[in-house]
Amino acid sequence: VAAQGSASSLPGPTVENTSVAIDVVSSPACWSTTGIDFFGTTYTTIHVSDNGRVTFGAPDNDNTATLAEALAGVPFVGLWSDFGVSSGYVSVTNPQANVIRVNYNSLPLYGGGASTTSHNIEFDVATGDVTINLGAVAALAGIGPQNARFLGLSGGGGLPATDPGAAVFMPGAAGAAGAASDMLYDWLAFGAGNQLSAITAGVTSIRFVNVGGYYDWIAY
Repeated sequence: VAAQGSASSLPGPTVENTSVAIDVVSSPACWSTTGIDFFGTTYTTIHVSDNGRVTFGAPDNDNTATLAEALAGVPFVGLWSDFGVSSGYVSVTNPQANVIRVNYNSLPLYGGGASTTSHNIEFDVATGDVTINLGAVAALAGIGPQNARFLGLSGGGGLPATDPGAAVFMPGAAGAAGAASDMLYDWLAFGAGNQLSAITAGVTSIRFVNVGGYYDWIAY
């Protein structure tokens, strides 16, 4: 529930390849008194991109997911691919105390025709946990490298992030980072198939559990 005098919902980006900055501690949000802890740093502002991810420290509107940029770019979490906002919408909500949710609702995938994708990212500001909930995630259209997909989180170049290889997210499975700087992710390169292995396995959500500034994970 939003604090007294705060907004219960704020709009996300409405123009393709753009971000909206949301200050979670100040009006009109006022959804946290301290901010969001992410890889050991507390941020009072999140940058919500239409391309399926939330970044920290600065916006990044790149519509082409790469592992190199995930390692060296800004910290982020989400399902990163080339989504549009010609239909559907992005919003940021406060569904309950200590929870900030970024909603990606029925967004079209680049070159995907009528197929749309829905997912949301939930930040628990009390625990520092982050959860990606997967709705209907359309298969790749196979149009170009913009259709590559990164599902997970990274501390980015400032950490700097390290790459342990893709995690095996399966329902009922759990895992931990081998190092505090490790990215945790599933990856689908363009041309390597038409769906993330986590989606094919039936994963509906992944909870990244904050353990002193780095993350374990549980898949459902």
